[in-house]
Amino acid sequence: MGRSTTTYYDADDEEAGLPDISAAGNGAATGVPSQRSQLLMRRLSTMIRPMAMEWQDIGCSYNTSSGMRTVLKAVYGKAEPGDMLALMGPSGAGKSTLMDILAGRKSVGNLTGSVLVNGLPRKKDEFARKTAYVPQDDNFMPTMTVLETCSYYATLTLPRKLGKATRQERIKEVLAAMGLSHTTGTLVGGTLPGGIILRGLSGGERKRLSIANGIMSTPCIVFLDEPTSGLDSFAALSVMSYMRSMAGSGQTVVSSIHQPRAAIWALFDAVTLLSMGRLMFYGPREEMVTLLSMGRLMFYGPREEMSPWFSEGCGYPYDPRMHGLVSDWGMDLVNIGFKKPESLFGRMMNTLEELDTAADAFRKRYLAGQNGLTAPAAAARGAPPPAGSPTPSDIEFALLDAAYGSPGSNANTQQGGAQAVAAMNRALDTVQEAEQRGGNAGSAGEQQGGCCGMGGRKPSSASWFTQFRVLLWREFLSVTRNPADVAGRCLIFSWLAIFVGLIYYNLSSDVDSLRARLNVLFVEPVILLLLPYVYMSLYTADKQYYIADSSAKLYHPSAYYVAKQMAVMPFAILNVLLFSFTLYGLAGLRPDGWAIGINGLMSVLMYLIAAQVLAFAAVVTPNQDVAFMLAIGWTAVNLLMSNFMVRYKDMTQVWFSQLRYISAMGYAFEGYAQAEFKGIKYSCAGGLAPSITAYLPTFLPNTPILRGTLVTGQLANPGADCVVELGSILEYFELFRPLWMIVVILVGYLLFFHIVTYLGFLWLTKKEKR
Repeated sequence: MGRSTTTYYDADDEEAGLPDISAAGNGAATGVPSQRSQLLMRRLSTMIRPMAMEWQDIGCSYNTSSGMRTVLKAVYGKAEPGDMLALMGPSGAGKSTLMDILAGRKSVGNLTGSVLVNGLPRKKDEFARKTAYVPQDDNFMPTMTVLETCSYYATLTLPRKLGKATRQERIKEVLAAMGLSHTTGTLVGGTLPGGIILRGLSGGERKRLSIANGIMSTPCIVFLDEPTSGLDSFAALSVMSYMRSMAGSGQTVVSSIHQPRAAIWALFDAVTLLSMGRLMFYGPREEMVTLLSMGRLMFYGPREEMSPWFSEGCGYPYDPRMHGLVSDWGMDLVNIGFKKPESLFGRMMNTLEELDTAADAFRKRYLAGQNGLTAPAAAARGAPPPAGSPTPSDIEFALLDAAYGSPGSNANTQQGGAQAVAAMNRALDTVQEAEQRGGNAGSAGEQQGGCCGMGGRKPSSASWFTQFRVLLWREFLSVTRNPADVAGRCLIFSWLAIFVGLIYYNLSSDVDSLRARLNVLFVEPVILLLLPYVYMSLYTADKQYYIADSSAKLYHPSAYYVAKQMAVMPFAILNVLLFSFTLYGLAGLRPDGWAIGINGLMSVLMYLIAAQVLAFAAVVTPNQDVAFMLAIGWTAVNLLMSNFMVRYKDMTQVWFSQLRYISAMGYAFEGYAQAEFKGIKYSCAGGLAPSITAYLPTFLPNTPILRGTLVTGQLANPGADCVVELGSILEYFELFRPLWMIVVILVGYLLFFHIVTYLGFLWLTKKEKR
């Protein structure tokens, strides 16, 4: 594709600015990183503060109506810097649950066991900032381009001290690595709220974009949930090869995977095999043949050790000619959900008892010989940094030596677990102290901020104002590029205003028009009360985007909420005023400037309140149907307690009339009526309409005087000084509140629902944890 013509958001300062790399260089176009990008990756590779994980006796169960259901049972394992660990197992084995527990994203269920990071108990908030989780299903805005999506994530995840040019290089680097350099100006695409299909990236390209954004900040540990699903074999190999290179630079990669091809299988260092929630194997690939089972943790370890374990340790022989790849054989071996004739599959596990036997055997083996990170790694970091101020080159070589061993040494084989991590961390401490002493202001250390890779999403990666600005930019793009949002709302507001305005077109300024004017003042807020229902899908879609982003801790909820309101509210106000003024003019309501202004203000407040109630319902309810039910209940109260259908004082159940105090429409109707009728008089010199005088005898049949010429003549010609005081209508409906009080009440009503909606978002963040 040629250069994109899209105009991208560009803030005034580098802190909030999104990289403008629409004119990508040859490196990005060809998929090969530029020389600057390669230097950047080299520095990042040596500046990563490694994190080693160990998990002990992990379990998960749920209380169900049929009893306790166990999903994971006694799962052990570890992942050290430089490891690329595969999580494998049949469907229902517990892979996703284990992945969520390791990533610190699961809080539902009866969870047992412990997760250690560098030998210490994990601090979830800090751990989440230094790791990345790439889910199987993405939640990208369909209306944003690939470059805009990457810029959005880069601004929120990379440290603010990182220069704009470096951010550009990082975006080009990850896009080139994922084979997406040619798609920078392409819309992500997908289904818009309301059902409109927007063409964009293919399923495989979306998957690669999801991975690219997940590794944007070079996190210490990357969790990948089925990263190869939906990719062709070459794309899958390319993506996993890049993940292998990340692991080679000191990061830890944990990936669940199904049916890897031989080249991908060879990229993994270790394998964790699960079946029916049990650990069947953990270790090198070649040892997995010794032990394989199903659903429980059957194996964990280097991939080379998987085959020997199941073949030699458990008595399940592996025949390459019959079983093919070890990974396929392992999956077949522990899957007990299907019949497996021995003539086709060889000796296999077929019962839960066989799984339990194999799982128990491996657990005993693992616990007898494991050397996990049981001692705090921090204790090994007590050695002081070397004296003097080493040069940047010395620092880089020191870090490489600490991580992989110097030439001719066997440090990388002798140092393991916490010792290797401690050596790397001591070298990183040297970098930080050298910068504090020597003012190496432009070095990579300043850009890293002492965290993983490019910052590991520290709390200071993006300030609140930066989060607000980039979220406002994203929401603005979402609103303006969705035809059902801007154009659709404008059309329906205009159509309804014209339709109702033509029904009540050009009402006369006499007593005969009073009923029609009251009807207009009632119909107007009714329409504004119902219009937000058309856009319920927008509210539920926003909820899904927020859940996905909050799980990744990309921004503070308040920054999202304020940006969302600031982006949507101007368009909503313009549409409401368009509706209100069009209807007002066509119907010929009171032609006074202040009355027009009050009518518009009541309309804006009424619509914003109704829209906010629906947003609140969408946030606090589990699905759109329940949100509709909650909102309809509120709407019914507003309509029936508006003081128009039935006056409050006419209700026989006086206690029930107290619901009028929660009817926003009742307050709005009072404001409309005061603006239209207060302080105005109509002349009745022309008498009552003939239809009214003819109706009175029928209405009061036992009153003969109404048929006399004296009464009918007086009603038809009451005199030149006859007037109708319209303020009496306000007295009839008991509408006595001053306008300023009505405005204050409605503004307070709106603020209340903003507050409870925001609290709903905070509650949603905790509730939706898996």
